[in-house]
Amino acid sequence: MAGFKIFPVGVVWAGTTVVLPVVAAGSIISWDVWVETTQRFMLVLALIIPFEIRDMAYDPPELKTLPRRYGVVKTKVLGISLIVLFFLLTFFKDEITQNEILSKTFLLFGIGSILIVTRQNQNKYFSAFWVEAIPFFWWVLIWLLEKIRFSLPIVASF
Repeated sequence: MAGFKIFPVGVVWAGTTVVLPVVAAGSIISWDVWVETTQRFMLVLALIIPFEIRDMAYDPPELKTLPRRYGVVKTKVLGISLIVLFFLLTFFKDEITQNEILSKTFLLFGIGSILIVTRQNQNKYFSAFWVEAIPFFWWVLIWLLEKIRFSLPIVASF
């Protein structure tokens, strides 16, 4: 089970932030909800990677975290691959808006940049502030896009 701990975290976050609100609203779990749930799972895994790399110095070798098992570079490549796939999955949804594309593009470049500069001996505030602030900045961006009515009609509807 070594190295497995991040996957239940991703499942719980995806379920709690996407599936449960849909169920609570009495809506059906549509294709778009499944795509969003998958995206959220990938997003959480990508956001955990900087913490996994930072904690290598403190985690016992028996944990066999991703960076310990595969190395820092391969773990970063995995994180960047996850965030690129996260972005591309947006275009598999039945309905997407320009705001969604813009906000997820922000996430792609923001998290990608964070993953590139993450290192094992980073400042203790790097992950604690910048990585954890990404979802907040994402929310602010979505809020601003909605407030300034930048939204165009649905970009794609299949």
